[in-house]
Amino acid sequence: MEEQNKKGLTLFTKISIAANTLLFGITGILYLIDKNNFLGLLLLAAGAMNILYSIVTIQTKNYFFMILNFLFAGISLIVCLDYLLKNVNFWGMVWIGITLYFLITGFVLLVQVKNKKLKSTQN
Repeated sequence: MEEQNKKGLTLFTKISIAANTLLFGITGILYLIDKNNFLGLLLLAAGAMNILYSIVTIQTKNYFFMILNFLFAGISLIVCLDYLLKNVNFWGMVWIGITLYFLITGFVLLVQVKNKKLKSTQN
């Protein structure tokens, strides 16, 4: 599936991390402008976690990255519910899609990590 090259992260992973950082960062700033400090800071922290993770490690098939995706799904769900409660249905639906993306990615990583662990114990 996703091969790690010797230079670090794959192009898809780099694009995904950059998109996540921009998504959480821009939305966090918009929430801070609207005086919703809790969600704004939560979103900015999620964006910062993307940057920090990409600086610290090049592995994307481990438990920490999987947990990070589930954490991002939870944050996305909170933002989705906030938009839906404000009757901004379009952005609420967009954030539902983002939540589903993070959930699916988290479960795929869970399967990959478990398969990798199972293969290593069989050898």
